[in-house]
Amino acid sequence: GYGGRSGVYVFKETAEAHPLSLFYKYYDDSAEAIAAGFPRYGETDLAGFLGAEFPFCTTAKQSWCSTGEFSGYWVPPQCEDDPTNCIELFTITPTYDTAFFEQLTRNWNLKIIHGYYGWSVGTLLKERRSQG
Repeated sequence: GYGGRSGVYVFKETAEAHPLSLFYKYYDDSAEAIAAGFPRYGETDLAGFLGAEFPFCTTAKQSWCSTGEFSGYWVPPQCEDDPTNCIELFTITPTYDTAFFEQLTRNWNLKIIHGYYGWSVGTLLKERRSQG
């Protein structure tokens, strides 16, 4: 494989305005994260963004990828009943650090849904940042 740094990152401006956003427990109740401007599940059009590449996360690639209304995402049990009460984490591919961050999300009961945006996730992040 390739060397690199895996992590979950927030914009510098967000971290400065909301210092606790750098701490995992900030996300076990999504209300503060949503109030800080983190996107809720469903606010971004994953299928529209990926076009013909949708879904990037499939059960054929990774058995734990979601299906049905959650196609293209991984949704932890704590978000299944009310997904709009969870924020969305923009990720590239389910094959990076396979299921590591998903496992942490589930085990720590974090209100985070993982959306897999493929190799163009940088474009999405630049759009989101320009929107504030």
